[in-house]
Amino acid sequence: LYPQSEMKQEGTPENSVLLFGHSANEMGEAAALRYIEKYSPAHILFIEPGTKDFFAKMLNIRRALLQNGWHVLYPCPEESECP
Repeated sequence: LYPQSEMKQEGTPENSVLLFGHSANEMGEAAALRYIEKYSPAHILFIEPGTKDFFAKMLNIRRALLQNGWHVLYPCPEESECP
């Protein structure tokens, strides 16, 4: 990801994957959700630290994705609220 880049996305392939590798925790929830909205990938993969701090942030990202029609497998494998 190049936050300062002027690269334009001309359409996202049907089988695209947006990968966050130790980056969503650095950029924050709002920025991660903006990238997801901008690129509209078919799949999203988060490889992030397993800390309590990021888990709380991931719950917010998860909630936003569910509200926008995504099917989510992490951090809880069901689409109801995480315990």
